[in-house]
Amino acid sequence: MFLAYGYLYKIFEVFNIHKIPVDLISTSEVNVSLTIENKYEVAELIKDLKEIADVELYPSRASISLIGKEINQEPNIAGKAFSILGEKGINIEMISSGSSKINISFVVNQELADLCVRELHKVFFENE
Repeated sequence: MFLAYGYLYKIFEVFNIHKIPVDLISTSEVNVSLTIENKYEVAELIKDLKEIADVELYPSRASISLIGKEINQEPNIAGKAFSILGEKGINIEMISSGSSKINISFVVNQELADLCVRELHKVFFENE
């Protein structure tokens, strides 16, 4: 993908052909990470994506969002959340936070999702 003009277009064209919407996305110079709902059959999608990219599938993941008015303007919200999750051994596998002023979303292993939400609730709601 590095310096490849139209690369994201090609990726989303494949998703469009298969009529599979993307929920979250995070990009860098050499990587595109994204999430889709697990209700879609992805074998043909992956086959087509492999024609333009290396593809790795990570099933059994959960997306979690911190939501609040102008949350991205609040100092240290993400740091506070990610620090407590790191202390509990919860690895953040993907972060998606664009220009939205209302949410920060991230992906964790599905097995840790309940623990993650409970720990975030303690940090942000039980100490008030």
